[in-house]
Amino acid sequence: MSYDLLIIPNSDDLSIESVSKGLDQIEHGESYPFGEPTKELEACAREIWEHYPPLSELADDEMDKAIWSCDHDTVDGYMYMTMFLSIETSTLNTIVEIARKHGLVVFDPQLSTFPDTYTEDTMSVKDTESVKQQIEEQLCGFLNDFIKDFKNNGNTPSE
Repeated sequence: MSYDLLIIPNSDDLSIESVSKGLDQIEHGESYPFGEPTKELEACAREIWEHYPPLSELADDEMDKAIWSCDHDTVDGYMYMTMFLSIETSTLNTIVEIARKHGLVVFDPQLSTFPDTYTEDTMSVKDTESVKQQIEEQLCGFLNDFIKDFKNNGNTPSE
């Protein structure tokens, strides 16, 4: 399970709807849904990586200190960060502060909001909603597999 954040350039027409549209474009393989990469985004990424190095820069014995569940980049004009669900509130706040310092915006897809700060209350909501969503996705996947197997073979899937 992971916790995700999206860092994008600020714009006058920025809204939850415009970010959702951009995320849909990303899912469909479209490039630059939030515009071309900017020097501000690249500087923000470098500063975040100074605090929290990418997995590719960690030695094997440092992996337990990683906050990332995969590496990320700024090639398509945004930074989609996938972190372990156990991420600390202070770490999320540091990322938000760094992004703001560079004139960028953080979008939290789990909460569908642009967070100013994270608190323990926010984290409990995050944990509940993220876990609920991931359980629902896993259950739907299992049920879809079950139905396909039943339709194809007339029996239940084996374990």
